[in-house]
Amino acid sequence: MRKKLFLLLLICCTYLLSAKNKRELPFYQVLVPKSIATQLDEGYGKEFVNASANVYNLLDKKEKKMVNGVYAFKGQGPHFPRKIFIYRDKKIFFFQSVGAFNPNGIIKEYSTFLSENKLTNAETIMYLRAIYEYLKDENGIQYGAEIKKCK
Repeated sequence: MRKKLFLLLLICCTYLLSAKNKRELPFYQVLVPKSIATQLDEGYGKEFVNASANVYNLLDKKEKKMVNGVYAFKGQGPHFPRKIFIYRDKKIFFFQSVGAFNPNGIIKEYSTFLSENKLTNAETIMYLRAIYEYLKDENGIQYGAEIKKCK
């Protein structure tokens, strides 16, 4: 009986370990040039929040280089909300609104971006889809915006 139990436990542990090793990372961090890294930190209005260490391509989660697309970034720590920017033709369009707090502002800013840049119909839809997924993920997150007083 003990041998069977031990064998069953061994099989379960082996299965769990192999399943754990097969999980994919949700996003890979993007390597950001120093000139852009400084701008990301300034996006939080602080001197250094290490936002350049937390940049993710929302169009291609495996892309590690800066290419045209929509990116999410955040400062170090759980209290920094995720923000987004568009990198296109070596220019950056920073969204001032934060998706968790002002999704309507994000949509308005995207409209402003579209009026200032010429994108193909496919690119417009692809960028909008990435922004939609970002807003969906951010919906309801408070990032410590509401701190309740202890009694």
